[in-house]
Amino acid sequence: MALFRLSLVTLASAAFVPAIVLSPNPTCPESNGKQYTASNGAVFEVECGLDRAGNDITHVQIYSNKIADCIAQCVATEGCSDITMSGTACYLKSKAGPSHACSHCRAARMVLNGKITSITSSATAAPLTTTKPSATTFSIVTSAAAPSTASLPTVGDGTEYIRYSTVGGYFLQDLNTTAASSFDYTTTNFGLINQTYTTDNKASVDLTQWQRFDRLLVNLNQQAASNVTYKLLFIGRHGEGYHNAAQIGYGTPAWNCYWSELNGNGTSTWDDADLTTDGIAQAFKANAFWSDLMRSQKIVAPQTFYVSPLTRCLKTANYTYSNLNLPADDPFIPTVKELFRETISTHTCDHRSNKTYIEHLFPTFRIEDTLTETDEIWNGITAETDSAKDYRSKIALDSVFATDKAARVVSITTHSGEAASLLRVLGHRVFSLVTGAIIPVLVKAETVAIGSGAATTTTVPWTSSAWCTNGAPLSSIDGGACVCSGGVMPTATVLASVTAGF
Repeated sequence: MALFRLSLVTLASAAFVPAIVLSPNPTCPESNGKQYTASNGAVFEVECGLDRAGNDITHVQIYSNKIADCIAQCVATEGCSDITMSGTACYLKSKAGPSHACSHCRAARMVLNGKITSITSSATAAPLTTTKPSATTFSIVTSAAAPSTASLPTVGDGTEYIRYSTVGGYFLQDLNTTAASSFDYTTTNFGLINQTYTTDNKASVDLTQWQRFDRLLVNLNQQAASNVTYKLLFIGRHGEGYHNAAQIGYGTPAWNCYWSELNGNGTSTWDDADLTTDGIAQAFKANAFWSDLMRSQKIVAPQTFYVSPLTRCLKTANYTYSNLNLPADDPFIPTVKELFRETISTHTCDHRSNKTYIEHLFPTFRIEDTLTETDEIWNGITAETDSAKDYRSKIALDSVFATDKAARVVSITTHSGEAASLLRVLGHRVFSLVTGAIIPVLVKAETVAIGSGAATTTTVPWTSSAWCTNGAPLSSIDGGACVCSGGVMPTATVLASVTAGF
């Protein structure tokens, strides 16, 4: 498997276009013993292959995997003068302790102090109150007081980025005339359009539409330039969860402004929501459909599988792909991938259970090393913006395309919001997935070299989210604020217990 690294380059908006430049970043082992100057003037000496034990202030996740970004977190953290990176985990330390060998560690200690400045924004964030300690800060900034420009992930040690596009005209979902709300993938052959392909020949008359499509996909990759890859992605939304049923029961205003902030209602629980009986049935429907197409159409099933770490997706993927007659070389052993999770809102249904729970629930699933034991992204106070979501969606896609080179058919089991984000990044038209639905997308990925030069790495802002702590609202403004009863002002806080049912 090829080594995959991410770096970040500045981009003035969330659109993925090539007018970008690099920021300097020390790497190991090349930068061992060399000095790196942070944005505030502090100088750090890079130490590869060692860790300095103790004196931890906190740790954050640096999804760019850059030493420079870990150092940036250090200089923005009061009292920090030493860092150690292990994978994407960045440990911030108050001082450099005794060193010991650590082959996979990358460290840096401050040798010249600079003036530490805090990150500010031209926009004033609303005051926040919380009933629990703040969550660990991430490099994908969860603070409402953050810079307002987005960042673009790159691959190849920051020298290249991947440009995605949807190759349209092969599936009904590509067409503007296809209505997403009433579309049933199981009655339309996954939406595959009956047509001839340039790769068809006399022998094609004995092949099914899906067999001929796979020949086309193989040919596209054979004829492609060395920097171009084609994959067929099956992006699936989980079956109905208890949170979906609750939103229908209470109505969207009451759900968004009150009930979604709670763990449940005394009858149902939706913190990291499980599947309802209907949701399980939707997943089994997908399983039966796959089984039928594999038998009758000789469709090529996904060769690799990725799944969100939230319970409803883990179970949907398991019900959908277990017990299929898959090739021995491509068994159903999905990779649990943090960045394919749902839009990170203040809703408790978007809160992830801990890693140990996932390991016990599905011990055969492959869990990425970067998945932390507890959910360090969701905090119940701030919500991810669309640009922030698209940013992490592109990181997730980049990791798939940069490391999973052999698979031409890939399954991603995720959520409605994340599926919408993936489609935006892939250049697909808007196509909202109902619970349990699956959409195939033929993707062209082009790896493009970018220019060099100095730039400031920036992060994507999240927004604070207020709700009615005194009960269901009178109403809510579409896409906006809650209107609470009794003249109570909406508050950004965490409250996760209630006993009343619906």
